[in-house]
Amino acid sequence: MSEHINNSEKRKQAVKSMILDLHSGGDVEEVKGRFRTLVGDVSAVEIARIEQELISEGLPAEDVQALCDVHVSVFRESLDGQTSPEMTPGHPVHTWKYENFAAAEVLKLLKEVVAQLPAPEALARTRTHTRQLSEVTRAYDRLENLLFPVLERHGVSGPSTVMWGIQDDIRPT
Repeated sequence: MSEHINNSEKRKQAVKSMILDLHSGGDVEEVKGRFRTLVGDVSAVEIARIEQELISEGLPAEDVQALCDVHVSVFRESLDGQTSPEMTPGHPVHTWKYENFAAAEVLKLLKEVVAQLPAPEALARTRTHTRQLSEVTRAYDRLENLLFPVLERHGVSGPSTVMWGIQDDIRPT
């Protein structure tokens, strides 16, 4: 059945309804099925706008943050199927994506070396990878001081509030 919603307002309302269903405990697989049948695909920008709208309408940013992974899991197929524009090295988005990739690689290395503990060489490598991973907070600082203020000046505070909360959860205390 290819009853994809093409009208942008109807699409937005359908996706909003699905996100709200997830927040009230709806079944993720059922919502994924509805999404595939009704909407088909959605961009990361659309999701961010819809989450911003929901936050503006009173849904706490903390609730959006708490279910961020669930949102992504529902829309993952659609997001993965989209071609993203090439980012020029040196562009802030390219740099942030690369830093996220690099942090994920260091996490993999750290997981491997922790499995080898208490071997002395594993302890030294664990320290090295932990130190490397601590650099991620500098990337978060740049996002918070460069990107988030620009978004907020344009009336888009929801996604940055959610990202900031996630970053605060990741940061060492």
